[in-house]
Amino acid sequence: MSAVVFSGPTLSPREAARLFPEAQCLEPASQGDVWRACERRPRVICLIDGYFEHVPAVTHKELLWALHEGIVVMGAASMGALRAAELAPFGMQGHGEIYRAFVRGELEDDDEVAVAHADREHDFRPASDALVNLRATLARALAEGIVSEPTRDAIVRVAQRMFYAERTLQRALQECGVDPTLLAPLRSWARSNWVDQKRADACELLGHARRSQLPAQERPPFPHTDAWEQLVRENAARSSVDAQAILEELQLLGPDVFSELLFAATRRALCDELAHRSGGANPVELAHALSLAQLTTVLADLGDLERVHGRADRKRAALAGRAAQSASNEQVALYFTQRLNRPLPADLADYAAGVGFGSELALRHAIARELAFLRG
Repeated sequence: MSAVVFSGPTLSPREAARLFPEAQCLEPASQGDVWRACERRPRVICLIDGYFEHVPAVTHKELLWALHEGIVVMGAASMGALRAAELAPFGMQGHGEIYRAFVRGELEDDDEVAVAHADREHDFRPASDALVNLRATLARALAEGIVSEPTRDAIVRVAQRMFYAERTLQRALQECGVDPTLLAPLRSWARSNWVDQKRADACELLGHARRSQLPAQERPPFPHTDAWEQLVRENAARSSVDAQAILEELQLLGPDVFSELLFAATRRALCDELAHRSGGANPVELAHALSLAQLTTVLADLGDLERVHGRADRKRAALAGRAAQSASNEQVALYFTQRLNRPLPADLADYAAGVGFGSELALRHAIARELAFLRG
């Protein structure tokens, strides 16, 4: 994998993928996400946006772990600019005006880059204005003679006092105490001259990550602490559960899809092996040693991991607390004829083995869960 990008309200994952098509573009990072990304062995991790407040934020320690593993780690614009400024002495690379302002000490508070935003289905669209963008817009307005320095300062002061989720330029103009007639030119000008500094910095970061050769860098030491070991245990358990649930979703799609994924995962395993060895690799041994992580990574490369992962999570939540059941012959026939639109296999045990189930019973359990989930 070339790169992993975490973004959201600053630059939606869809936009990030358009700018950096070689990368896997994910939603904002939360605690453990960077650690899990390291398992995919990317050459670079680009942190733009991260969750906070209601979700544990991405930790400094997992970014240090990525650096220790020899992965280039870059940050800009939002959470990425904050973490890059804090971890620059350890090798994390920062880009953009916002990052440089934090390094110079001109900006200090996390609140400068925080915004409220929509969910994944609405591309994480911002619902408030970042203070750094408001500052940049007013700086341009001052330079172009649209607003006076005292008026600019009054607007910034009131914007600073606002809760980040309620902060907008229009609200700041309403509450700054300046004569509305003096603000009319600014209101009109700002509609077509808004400065989205966060977006500009994010684009700068992705452009640099895509174009540069990213030479090997010195790996910082990494002390293992109790807190770190706890984070690893928690996220390793989560990764294992998630991967198993995703694998079942893939197996239930039938042998055509599963075989294609298995072949792609085998090819990927060979590439991974050859990248770390000077000699050849035994494809048969590698195929039998395939991990769930490699299968899910291939799915991520195909751009379908989030959909399958989301369905696996919804199924697990819907069936939580229900006793395990085995599908009857009638239910098995229903699954094949209506769900897969194919005839019932002559040998169900042989079919189960072909899509990676350990036994016919395991397949029957999976079919029972699938039908129960579809029934709601």
